[in-house]
Amino acid sequence: MARLGGQKEFNKLLKLHNTSKNSEERLALCAALTSFKKLPLIDQALSQITSKSVRLQDASYWLIYSFMNQFARDRTWQWLVDNWTWLEKNLGNDMSFSRFPVYAARFIVTLVFWLVIKPFQ
Repeated sequence: MARLGGQKEFNKLLKLHNTSKNSEERLALCAALTSFKKLPLIDQALSQITSKSVRLQDASYWLIYSFMNQFARDRTWQWLVDNWTWLEKNLGNDMSFSRFPVYAARFIVTLVFWLVIKPFQ
């Protein structure tokens, strides 16, 4: 549903995510929300990471799932670069923080990209 869906489907999934109290259900909905093909929906999913709708401990899932989406990789990398200060401020003391560049490298492994990502290690 999500990969080929549109704004209506995205909104429905987001509402389900935001009203769910179940952690496993929220992560399943996160996976769905980050799997859309349409760029505006990818951008909307990424914007959720810094919203109050996403718990800080779930931010890494949103990034990993977004990097897993072949249609979202470039935008996810740009989001990571653009929001690095926010990530440092909010997750810099978390043990998973140093893994964010590794998550990106697992899915985007061109030489050019490796040169771009190297300063974040």
